[in-house]
Amino acid sequence: TRTTGGRSPISGQAIAITTDVRVPESIEVSIRKAAQHWGGLHVLHNNAGGSTSHDASVVDAPLDEFWRAIKLDLFGTFLGCRFGIPEIIRSGGGSVINMSSNVALMGVAGRDCYTAAKGGISAITRSALRSRLISWVSSASGRWTGSAVSEAVSRCGGSVSPSAIASPPSVSDASPPSATAVAARPGSNAAIRR
Repeated sequence: TRTTGGRSPISGQAIAITTDVRVPESIEVSIRKAAQHWGGLHVLHNNAGGSTSHDASVVDAPLDEFWRAIKLDLFGTFLGCRFGIPEIIRSGGGSVINMSSNVALMGVAGRDCYTAAKGGISAITRSALRSRLISWVSSASGRWTGSAVSEAVSRCGGSVSPSAIASPPSVSDASPPSATAVAARPGSNAAIRR
């Protein structure tokens, strides 16, 4: 049980908000509603996605299946980050968890649409590192995590202590695992997930 934003203690409570992650307005409204209900947003878990029986090799998969996978898996994650990260920063910090898959690294025969979408999730998470929106910190468990960099935080009126920003690993070591957690917490690295 913990308290957030002056609201009642939270213990196993949830609200349901119908959301289509493929539609910018839908995900923007859902994030705003969640933040209003809970007094802020501290965790965003981009997890919508999946493969269908229509997925196939790049030469056999229907084009509609490719765009379905890209729009649901990759674009949905992009939109979650686009609207969720600024809200998390305004709320004082938290974590974003982008769910990718091992297929992003190894590929799976006959699942080229899903593989492309999940590879894109891993790539956009690495790109956020390169654009200095986030920086990686390696936790004791070996998972990659991070804290917000001062430029992103200052846009929302916050600041970051130099101790909260770690040097990123070399580009060759910067590949996050299939579940990538990045933290955005102004002024500290206390949001590191283990």
